[in-house]
Amino acid sequence: EFCRIHQTIDLKMLADKLGMELEAAELWIANLIRHARLNAKIDSQAGTVVMKQSYSSPYDQVVERTRGLS
Repeated sequence: EFCRIHQTIDLKMLADKLGMELEAAELWIANLIRHARLNAKIDSQAGTVVMKQSYSSPYDQVVERTRGLS
């Protein structure tokens, strides 16, 4: 949910929330982005994770919302 609301997330804040050193958190987040195939990138210079918007087609949205109804 947090990532759906915020477009940029501070790496230091994430490291603090995860209870990790900044470098370890950056590596962990990079692996998460890679393995979960998130539409995001790490901006090391700015110290942020940039979440890119992914838009679903209206058809995909209806299918996702009604999946549990059948």
